[in-house]
Amino acid sequence: MEESYASTTELADTIVRECNIPFRTAHTIVGMAVRRAVERGVAPSKISLNILNTCAKKVIGRSLHISDEAVRNALNPHTFISRRRVEGGPAPEALEKAFAEREKPLDEARRAIAERRMRIERAYKKLARAVAEYTKS
Repeated sequence: MEESYASTTELADTIVRECNIPFRTAHTIVGMAVRRAVERGVAPSKISLNILNTCAKKVIGRSLHISDEAVRNALNPHTFISRRRVEGGPAPEALEKAFAEREKPLDEARRAIAERRMRIERAYKKLARAVAEYTKS
């Protein structure tokens, strides 16, 4: 999966859950960390707890009580996707539900198309018989 900073949203969410701080504060910390990472050419998945704690000290005056593993998991694109289970989200469960909900209307449309094709074919055959009958005379 291509590296992107999209998963930093999950990092802010993780900080909220693990450190019990408001999302706006977590977002400020993560935003500052992303800026530092971009300026230093650090890949999104390589944002470290050290970078986060440096930013946290500037924003809230202390380090975050969060593990390196929690930071790595939050920045993992697969974790980011799997935790977005809301309707319309990218998690496999949400996608399966969305696909299932759209399958019934698709099946109905396919049946309607098949029925119309059958009627067109019957009309074409009826027309062909009428033309053949007409041209006999």
